[in-house]
Amino acid sequence: MLRLSVVLFSFAPIAAVSSQTKIESAVVTPCILQNRTEHCSELGTRAAFAAATSVAIESGQRDRVGASQLQSFITSLGKSVALDTQSADVALKLSPIEEGGVTYGAADRELARLEVYARVGPEKQQQLIWVETLSGPADLSWPASVARLLDQLRHRLKTN
Repeated sequence: MLRLSVVLFSFAPIAAVSSQTKIESAVVTPCILQNRTEHCSELGTRAAFAAATSVAIESGQRDRVGASQLQSFITSLGKSVALDTQSADVALKLSPIEEGGVTYGAADRELARLEVYARVGPEKQQQLIWVETLSGPADLSWPASVARLLDQLRHRLKTN
């Protein structure tokens, strides 16, 4: 089954305020690493994507399938694909999670990781704001893993 390995900051709900208003007023903050777990703000990540016009991708030189799926994902969100991370509002870094050894049985393991970076703070440096991971069966193909991972992120970015 699918599992997420980030812990979210909690936000107090504001009664009579729409989700879009909450997103627009959210502060984008970098993730904090504590006890080997990244703590990130889901609302801040939504705000970063809502404000972004361009998104850069990084998926490894040999991963044409992942790069293609990332480009389709970005354009489906109405964003343009940036040529480099320096000019992008948000950057996505896709990587497989390699585990050594032999897998026996149907136990799920972590398959893929997608890191989200955004310009944060007065210096506007790219900093990690979200980590999305996918767990599943070891025999799940890479294109299927990437598709599931991007579906997870798409669902998380919805404001409804």
